[in-house]
Parts: sequence; structure tokens; C-alpha cells
Amino acid sequence: MRRRFQPWMVRLVCAVVWAGVAPVWAADEKPPRLLVLLVVDQLPVRLLEAARPKLSGALARLTGTSAFRAEALYPYASTYTAPGHALIATGAPPSLSGIPANRWYEDDALVACERPEQLRVETLADIVRRGGGLVAALSLKQRSAWMLAGRDPSVVAWYDYPSSQFIGPEWLGRPATLAARKAERWEPLDPSYYATLWPDRQGFETDYFGLGILFPHPAPALLPPKAFLATPGSGALLTDVVLLALDRLALGSDAHPDLLAVSYSNTDYIGHSFSAESWEALDALLRLDRDLERLLARLDQSVGPDRYAVALTSDHGVGSAPRIQIDGAALARRIQAALAALSIPAAVHFSEPCLWLPAALRRAPAQRRQALELALEMARATPGIAAAYGWLEPDGLPDDAPFAELIRRSLVPGRSGDIYLLPAEDALFAAREPPSRATSHGRPYDSDRRVPLLAAGAGIAPGRMPADADMGQLAPTLARLLNLKLPAAASSPVLSEALQEPPPAAGP
Repeated sequence: MRRRFQPWMVRLVCAVVWAGVAPVWAADEKPPRLLVLLVVDQLPVRLLEAARPKLSGALARLTGTSAFRAEALYPYASTYTAPGHALIATGAPPSLSGIPANRWYEDDALVACERPEQLRVETLADIVRRGGGLVAALSLKQRSAWMLAGRDPSVVAWYDYPSSQFIGPEWLGRPATLAARKAERWEPLDPSYYATLWPDRQGFETDYFGLGILFPHPAPALLPPKAFLATPGSGALLTDVVLLALDRLALGSDAHPDLLAVSYSNTDYIGHSFSAESWEALDALLRLDRDLERLLARLDQSVGPDRYAVALTSDHGVGSAPRIQIDGAALARRIQAALAALSIPAAVHFSEPCLWLPAALRRAPAQRRQALELALEMARATPGIAAAYGWLEPDGLPDDAPFAELIRRSLVPGRSGDIYLLPAEDALFAAREPPSRATSHGRPYDSDRRVPLLAAGAGIAPGRMPADADMGQLAPTLARLLNLKLPAAASSPVLSEALQEPPPAAGP
């Protein structure tokens, strides 16, 4: 339900003056009423390019000549879901946002990224709320929804697969379309086209979610609940919920810019199981193209095509099928056993991309140094690990080390482990649970860092940016588009090429 205007609410022009931000819009113009921020989890540029000849919906709009198109690189090494969404939301790398990975250890306890309080900096959503706007953040993953939602969202919701319902407002709960989405058998839209790129069955694909390897894939209703996440039906269900929230909140209905942030996680689950070079990943993207067209068509009708802007990107790319899968948990157990043999208290932990030594060793510097040297030696001898750095030590991460600056931006004291592990380009960390994944991400290589950056609508200048953008530029650019204060921790400059500057007023 839409809130009534209160006298204390700051008018947009006052907010701009207070923030000291030069307006993007001319005096007789207004910013978009609604900003739609779309995150397609695990979307490498090469997959979007493979799909382009067959796009006909929203992605066709966003890759067409009326849109702004660029490729962007994440400015850090640990390309995981939580830090990616945090950067999109804040403009800050992990070293500033405080989000180094999806999970980390603190005092020997595993911590999952799942609450906005874990962010150490303000988000675009926080700024929208202070300007009097509404914020709705929705995803299939809890961490994705909360990183985009900020500390005071109007609505935040994510899908809980064990209970088959959305966690959030009661009116979202169990969508009316849930049963139908789960009953859909997954058939390929264009198998003849897919066959020109790759075979349906490839040796690296896995049955990670119980869907099988070959098309057609069975209806998720016949499988364990988690299988639904790795199907296009879960993305379609998320779109159903987004449309419900759009209507319920009347987003984009007044002069205070609102934010609708949606993260499509099904593409990540599909990619991990089948890889980006698969019929499944390509088919899921073509179906997402149609789903997003449903959303844009509703926005055209309810908000107006000239009163909203949409930006689409990804939280990370992904590598190709690896030659080596590194069992980080097994490495931690081997190090723990070696330390125990030396009578050193042993509680070694692993969570991508770090190893944690026993917390008790902080009170025994000599033993800690001995443990660190042994752990580094064992890690560096592990197949698939290109380098291991005791980054907390003086010169533990030399300036001339490969990807040194990207790695530094990934690490958070107190949250990142004692040792940072760098996989080789043909290696990745194995899944936490068997069977292993077809592929993954989280590394500083171009394949994992490079993503599309697309935008269209009110205030967006069409054209293709010839140089790579820095993903840290997105959050401040979107704040400037809305004529709001830029996120405090965003250090990258506004992406001026993406903004439509109105022409100067004609002279007398």
C-alpha cells in the first residue's frame, strides 16, 4: 500500500541540494519514478552473446540500439554471490563493504551472509529510502535479497525451498502459480540452434540437483524440493511474485523515486550443474528473456515507458569446465592432522577462498607462525592451487604477486581467513556437498570477473561503451540517475556515458 506524504519528507530538489550532487536533469525534468535493478546470477558475457541471435523479449531491448551496453569487470578477486550483490548495492569492494564471501568463519564459528547488518557501508536502497522512496528487493536467495534491500526495505523476500514458500510479507507467502510452475517439465525451446553450439550431453555436466543430464528434464514436483531452484520455472515464479509486489506497493506512482531490485538465482544453480556452455544455461536465459518481458510490459502499462529506468547486470561470471577440482575441506583436514602431530591445537577450517587456523593460536605467536608456515607449504603443494598467501603477515601478500591488488580488495580482517588460496585458471574449489559441480567462480580471472552491464529507459543514454567499465561505477551512477546522494563508500566515478544529459536550454 502506498504511503501518504508527510511534511517531514524531503522533497527531491532539497535532497539534491543537501547532498551536494549536481543534478543530472534539467530544471523542467524529473528523475525516473522507478529504478528497476535486475541481477542475473552467474551471467558471463559469453553466454549472453551466445543467446543474442534468439532473443526477442526484454533482453533484446536491453542489448539493442536504444539501450546503453557495456562490459564491466569486478574490481576484486573473490567473485561470489554475496560480495557481488554487495558491490552492486554499495559501489564498495569487499574490503570496504565487509562482505568477503558467501560464508566465513569468526572465532571458529561458520557465519553465513544473510542479513543487512553484516554490511559495513550504506546501500543505494538506504539512500532511496531516505529520499522518501519505497524499496522492494526479491530473490530466490536470501543473501541476494538482503544485500540489495538495505537496512530499511519496504519489502524484502526470498524463496525458502524446504517449505516451498517465500519468506517475507504474508501476502507473498505461497504464490498461486507455485503448483503450476513446479508441474512444468523442462523442454528445450530451440534444440536445433543449441546443437550448433554444443551437444546436449557433455562429460563435465553433473546431476547436482537430480534433474538428470539430458533434455527433457522432469517436472520439479516429482523431485526433492531443491531441484526446483535449478529450473526456469523458479525464475518464472519469482517474476510472478515481482509483479504482485509491483502492484501491491504501487511502485513508481509518485515523484519520490522507488527502487525495485530483483535477483534471478536460478541461472546460477543451472550454471553450476551444467556450465555456461550448455543447452540448459542457454535455454534458461532465453526463458528469462520472456519472463523479463512480462515485467517490462507491466511497467510500460503501470508506470509509463518514459518514467522508469532498468539496469541489468550480474554478480559474477563463471569459468569454463575445470580440469582440477580442489577439495578445500580435505586440505583443511590434512593440515589439522599435521598440526595435531606437532602438538599444536588443531581446528583448521576452510570456506572459499580461505583457510582459517585455530583461533587459540592468536595467543601463541610462535606456534601460530609454525602452523602458518606448515599450512602454506601444504596448500602450495596441492594440485590446482596456483598460490597461497598468509596475507595478514608483513609481506604475506607481495605487491608483485599475481592479482595482488584484486586480492587485497577481497579480504576483510576478522572475516577473511589466515590464508588466501588462489586456484589455477583450470581449477576450482569443489562443491561443499557431492556430487561436484560442473563449474564455478570466485577467482580473479577475466572469465569470473567480466559481466554484461545494460541499461535503458528514462535518463539512460543509448550506445555501446567501447572500454570496460568498473562494476563499482554502477551504484553511484544509479544514485546520480535518481538525483540522490551517492553511496558514501563508492569510490569509483559515475559512469557518465550511461546518463542522458538533457540538452542545454536554448538562448534568448
